[in-house]
Amino acid sequence: MLTGVGAVARVIVALWVREVARALHATRRQVTAGIVVSTVLTVALGAMLALVAASQVTADIPHELRATILRTSFGGAVLSVGAIAVALSLSAPQRTALQNLLDLLPISRAAARLGQLLPILLVGFVYSVALSSTGIFVLTRAAVTAAEAAAGIATYLMLIAVALVVAVSLFSLLQSATALLRLPTQYSAAVAGVLTLSTVLSLTIPDIFATLPVDPAQSSPADLFPHRAFAAAVASPSVLRWALVIAWIVTALAFAWAAAVGYRPEAKPRHYSFLRGTRPFGRTPFWGHVWVETLIAIRNPQYVMVVLITPVTITVVWMASLNSSTSIVATSLAGSLTVLPFMLALYAVGRTARFEWIATIATARPRLRIAPKAVAYFAVAIVLAVPAAAACVALGLLPADALGSTVLRCARAECVWHE
Repeated sequence: MLTGVGAVARVIVALWVREVARALHATRRQVTAGIVVSTVLTVALGAMLALVAASQVTADIPHELRATILRTSFGGAVLSVGAIAVALSLSAPQRTALQNLLDLLPISRAAARLGQLLPILLVGFVYSVALSSTGIFVLTRAAVTAAEAAAGIATYLMLIAVALVVAVSLFSLLQSATALLRLPTQYSAAVAGVLTLSTVLSLTIPDIFATLPVDPAQSSPADLFPHRAFAAAVASPSVLRWALVIAWIVTALAFAWAAAVGYRPEAKPRHYSFLRGTRPFGRTPFWGHVWVETLIAIRNPQYVMVVLITPVTITVVWMASLNSSTSIVATSLAGSLTVLPFMLALYAVGRTARFEWIATIATARPRLRIAPKAVAYFAVAIVLAVPAAAACVALGLLPADALGSTVLRCARAECVWHE
């Protein structure tokens, strides 16, 4: 099995380099040189950040703040790993044609999928360690002895590996799950990326922007999060805490195996049939045009994406609002969540441009399309915007007196398509 995984990984690397070379109009040798240079620059950037942190800390870290600083450093490392994992997963070569070829080889689909994920994991680990080197410096300053510092750094690297495996595997599982919706490849990857990054943000933001020191006497279910579990094992080692670290390592391996076994090749995009069997409100060219525009708007992948992403984004913004350091940003983002459905109007013209001549000839009214298009996209957007606004007001993200300005922003977004 390992031989098959390695062979597939080498093929993936070759295809990855080739696709980047074709996109940049460069040779494969130039792309390889660019990868080497970018790796060196990333390591240099990490070292520079570590030196900047070293210049700011001139004394040993107080014992009272040790647990808080370790939790913040470990949370920042997980956030960096999540962002890198999503970026690499999105930039990996498309696997539709490749999967057809791998299915003909005498290896299992699980081994083939692990081989596809292996280059992402290796590249992601190198970049994650380089960009998280500040945490290594914090561990050396927080440790009392050299052995304690070495154990802390080893635990820190284990956390990076575990978080990377979980994030990449979660992205793969979510992308496979969107195969049930038969979204186009770029949209399924975008949905998986948003959901993965939102999960990472919701777990780490409270600790990255922590304003109060950690109370060792208090515990909560959030202490089971990976960065908190690993940080607690370094700050105050115990058998129970190291058992939790081992449990997370086993969980990461289980995620990787689930991503390999449960992977589904991208299905052919489908044409959605929402509102099937409906009819126009009135038997006039205007209402007929409204009905057609509504069906076109609601049966497109962008609408499905907004339906999937909006609840997740509201949840992440709400969790960010619970922290005093990020509550201001969360409040400013709440109004944008309500405006997001109205941005679907940006696609209004392009979707019907190819056959608008039919309505023009049939009605002899070239401007008939403007009003029905506006009505249709307003109706489609309001179905999503009203629940989103109600949720934001109920959660305290959007003040009630700000609804007036939010309505004006929605109207502005609705008018973008004909400008």
